[in-house]
Amino acid sequence: MKSPLIEFRDVHKRYGNKIVLNGVNLKVYPSEVTTIIGKSGVGKSVTLKLMIGLDKPDRGDILYRGHSIHNMPKSKWKELKKEINFMFQNNALFDSMTIYENIALPLVETTNMSDKEIKKRVLDVMETLDIAGQENKYPSQLSGGMQKRVALARAVVTDPKVVLFDEPTTGLDPIRRNSVLEMILRKQREFGFTAVLVSHDVPHVFYISSRIAVIDDGKIIFEGTPMELENCAHPVVHEFINSLEFLKNDVAGMMTSRDFEKFFEKIRREKARKISFILYEIDRYNDLIEKVGYITPYNIVCEIASTCRESCGSAIVAMGKYGIDKVVSVVNETDPEKIKTHLKVIGNNLKHREFMHSDSYTESCVEFAIYAGYTIVDNEKSLKQLIDEAKENRILLAKLLCGKK
Repeated sequence: MKSPLIEFRDVHKRYGNKIVLNGVNLKVYPSEVTTIIGKSGVGKSVTLKLMIGLDKPDRGDILYRGHSIHNMPKSKWKELKKEINFMFQNNALFDSMTIYENIALPLVETTNMSDKEIKKRVLDVMETLDIAGQENKYPSQLSGGMQKRVALARAVVTDPKVVLFDEPTTGLDPIRRNSVLEMILRKQREFGFTAVLVSHDVPHVFYISSRIAVIDDGKIIFEGTPMELENCAHPVVHEFINSLEFLKNDVAGMMTSRDFEKFFEKIRREKARKISFILYEIDRYNDLIEKVGYITPYNIVCEIASTCRESCGSAIVAMGKYGIDKVVSVVNETDPEKIKTHLKVIGNNLKHREFMHSDSYTESCVEFAIYAGYTIVDNEKSLKQLIDEAKENRILLAKLLCGKK
């Protein structure tokens, strides 16, 4: 297993009488996206400030590349600190400077590069982040989303090993928020830096994250993958998941995997009720993630749920997200022909959704398909058994062929 790039060991921090961090242990691994979440005022932003050395812990240790940053010589830390950059919550762009001057500033202040070398580097980064041609404008002349791109350009122009993001999508509408998160993921892969985010944009931020850390009451109470987070039994984590992480699932009419399982077990025991189980699954979901990022595939899952809700209406008893690529539902219907009719309507509706057209994918088009299978609920069978049966009976609902409608 690879060693952590940044590690917190029993870190304590207080301001006056307020204890902010009370024994934080955290590991950030190289070339990954780690997201820190938690309620307001629990110390997320303080954790970032400690990482970059803007503040010191009262107790405990912070290691960078296995070395204590507070015990190493100042000259050594000053050199290592050049590997870390910070994208501030409010972008922190200088209004009196042009876009070019804002991006070039770290190179001017921290390197011995010539003006010619700086110009080439800045223009190259602007080209990569799709802001070429904006160099003579001022921040006030750009939209919020474009300002975020400028802030990211300034953060990566020195080719850092680590970029820290403090609420990178604050103040953006949903479309621009998703665009910025997708951009962070793409550029993290392209530049190869390690990213650490503090964010309230759940669940969206989870789908660009390799690892999630949940902070509460001054401690990290969970650290692991997004999938492990969903299955975590810690009561505070579960509460946070239900209230924040799956807000979008609630809007689409979906339960979490765990809540669906509990609800399903309850209704399965109602022997008088005749119900069916339907499984919707995206084929090549991981290929989609690899080519277009996490957010678009996740939004496809939510769109499937919305389409099912529109098509089946009151026939749906319950619906949930199961794993990352599946939507499951229970319907008050056991007539196979009527279920097939429902699925045909859903399939026709899905074909007209924007994500089922290749021109929706400006950078990469991945051919994928959406399948659905169903089975009559047997009180003696587990949810896993019903999923296996539904897979055996699955039919094609819609398919995206690149370059074709």
